[in-house]
Amino acid sequence: MHGMTRNPDIVFIAGTLGLGGAERQLYYVLQALRRNGMTPVVLSITSGEAWEDKIRELGVQVRWIGRCKFPLVRLLSILLLLLRHRPEIIQSVHFHTNLYTMLAARLLHVFEIGAIRNDAYGEVRRLKRWGGLLLHSPRVLFANSAHGIKNAIDLGVPPARLRLLPNAVDSSIFKPSRKKHDGSVHVVTIGRLAPQKRMDRFLAVFKRVTLQRSLQVDVKGTIVGSGPLREELLAYARELRLFPRFVQLRESTDDILSVYRDADILVLTSDYEGTPNVVLEAMACGLPVVAFGIAAIREIICHAETGIIVEPGDISAMANVIVSLANDKEWRESIGRQARRYILKSRSLDVLEKNLSSYYGGIIAPPAILPSPPQVVMEKNVSVCHSLFGSQRG
Repeated sequence: MHGMTRNPDIVFIAGTLGLGGAERQLYYVLQALRRNGMTPVVLSITSGEAWEDKIRELGVQVRWIGRCKFPLVRLLSILLLLLRHRPEIIQSVHFHTNLYTMLAARLLHVFEIGAIRNDAYGEVRRLKRWGGLLLHSPRVLFANSAHGIKNAIDLGVPPARLRLLPNAVDSSIFKPSRKKHDGSVHVVTIGRLAPQKRMDRFLAVFKRVTLQRSLQVDVKGTIVGSGPLREELLAYARELRLFPRFVQLRESTDDILSVYRDADILVLTSDYEGTPNVVLEAMACGLPVVAFGIAAIREIICHAETGIIVEPGDISAMANVIVSLANDKEWRESIGRQARRYILKSRSLDVLEKNLSSYYGGIIAPPAILPSPPQVVMEKNVSVCHSLFGSQRG
């Protein structure tokens, strides 16, 4: 990598290699490291999941560390594997593996990098008494959103320990395609069926869409995901008389590209996010995205240019936007084209590689690399929009 004086071996500790955004981003990072002659290794608590074979195809070793559920015994197995590889950096893939990463690194006298994958507040709340320790223990943390960095600072993490590593997308795979479906407008939402994602809001929004008298076309909705709320959501869809006529529920799939190819609009109704991969992927595929304006979304979408931002929780407004997009194919396609141009400019794998070179090149004896404040990231996002489109934001 440009800027590297040597190639440090990096061992990544992952909680899972399943169908998630963090796992896809791990794959992109490993791909970049392998392309530059490095020899990373992945230690995973789970085994036999979707990304495992794909990572091995890169020439990366994947070792299972989840045989025993007792944390101290698991830590011992991690240490034994690390003694074989002697890495210079141990990096956590998920927030909940930060403590394993820190303890292993300190015991072996190497450098560790922790992870913030959402907005920091949500992760700390979810893990309760462990959350603060997982946030504060690593010497350096990679966050995928400026909002996550801001929240971590508010929670007491020194700014000098935080790095912004934005999510990227492979635009050579995720790209526009001709729609081949029944002529209806297909509206999709994708994510884990868990409280954070608020799929119940999607159903409430879609109910209003179907009742709009101004709707000029047939619309179909699809929820794609797996998780603990599946039966609850299915019951709610039936209660609203959406299932099966208007809305379908599909399990998570490793062929996510086919989902985007069948879709015309992507909707995001989450309470909070880090940087949602589904939004980046949909934009790369030329889909207009309609999303509640949580902080992570405002870092990605330029309102009315690369997508549509709706005030958080405003179900009626989101339904109105979806109806307008459904009725206006030309508007949908215009926003989709601009969304893809934005991805190519700021979220490509080339941009990711430059970021990795900058961070790994100096992280063992780090210079004073400070993350950009969240407002600076937002201003850069606006600047990219204006440079691409030359118009005023709505």
